[in-house]
Amino acid sequence: MKIDNFLEITGKTIKFDKTFKASETFVAFYEAANYLKEKGYVVGSMCRDEPIAAAIAVDYIGKWHNIPKSNYSKIDALILSSDFREGDVRVVEFTV
Repeated sequence: MKIDNFLEITGKTIKFDKTFKASETFVAFYEAANYLKEKGYVVGSMCRDEPIAAAIAVDYIGKWHNIPKSNYSKIDALILSSDFREGDVRVVEFTV
């Protein structure tokens, strides 16, 4: 999913946007996930190159393809990459 589509569906706006640069296998992903976890987010599961949802005040978040569009409004941040293994990883936080 492209970020513009997500914003259009949810009506959210971007509060913060940061790219973590790849240096070794999965390092950018782990840095991005840890960044969100340190801020109190629960981070969802990875599935190929699909977005990874993150939210505050939830216990669990599944893989992107298991999240119904009706729950997109509960997502507070996304982790995005075309290659989580070796590529750069982008974190986008949304206004509540």
